[in-house]
Amino acid sequence: MSASTVLPFDPRLMHLGPQPCSFEESIFDLLSLEDRERWSQSPMLSTLCLFQSGYFKRAIGHSVERRNLEQSVLIYCTAGEGIYRTRGMALQILPGDLLCCPAHAHYGYESDARDPWTIHWLHLTGESFALLCKLIGLTPECPVVQLGLRPEIVELFAALHPLFQPQCDNAHLAALHAAAQHLLAQLALVHTPRPDSACWQQEMHAVMRYMEDSVEKKLQLEDFATFAGLSRFHFARRFKLTTGLAPMHYFMHLKIKKACLLLESSSLTLKAISSQLGFENEYYFSRCFKSYMGCSPLNYCKNQ
Repeated sequence: MSASTVLPFDPRLMHLGPQPCSFEESIFDLLSLEDRERWSQSPMLSTLCLFQSGYFKRAIGHSVERRNLEQSVLIYCTAGEGIYRTRGMALQILPGDLLCCPAHAHYGYESDARDPWTIHWLHLTGESFALLCKLIGLTPECPVVQLGLRPEIVELFAALHPLFQPQCDNAHLAALHAAAQHLLAQLALVHTPRPDSACWQQEMHAVMRYMEDSVEKKLQLEDFATFAGLSRFHFARRFKLTTGLAPMHYFMHLKIKKACLLLESSSLTLKAISSQLGFENEYYFSRCFKSYMGCSPLNYCKNQ
């Protein structure tokens, strides 16, 4: 959950009337009812539907209360502060926070009066959105995650705006669908849990660079553990926590990737490639290649 402060809940603030609003800058995009229906009924697009998108800079007086909205609302705060209230809970929204207001729920949010927030926001629905929310770590019980200020995420939000048209054709709907999927996938990647210690990450990324530089050498787990200054067990555990792969599996992946490049870009024989990449012989190289690529090196060359 975000480090955002939990504030005292005041139910009276869930029933505020419209407040005077003044935004330094605003963008508001939406699809027509006809376009929404076409999107929702498309077998290719209906798993993720994006109906509205926007950007509010220093949104003074911005205050919203909703009951049973059919879409979820995703809000990324990049400056200022806001408050989110639901089910007896009040959360302070800070720069770098990503908030998900779930569909079919009663909630309210508002910009801070002294330091109004700047937000990028979307209205979405669909099975894919629910799945991606889980990957990001957003749930009704944990509606806020801390992403930090990410310029690349801001760019992906901004890339949505030109795709909205007064009358979207199928190409624009497909582009919006792909852009929304890309944004959500990047949010999940940005928030992927990492080892608790930042030092672990630095150590393991150094090992990964060492592997890339040593892809033509015949190295074993012991060599990488020694490079990292760890026992084999602790090194293997930390490496897998960082990359999701066992060290030797990752190293073999690099070797096979280099082999594919050599097969495509050189006239070297299999024996020469296997020798260059540190394999015992071309037969062992061929077995390893087939287990990774699903075909022999010779068949790989024929299919390129």
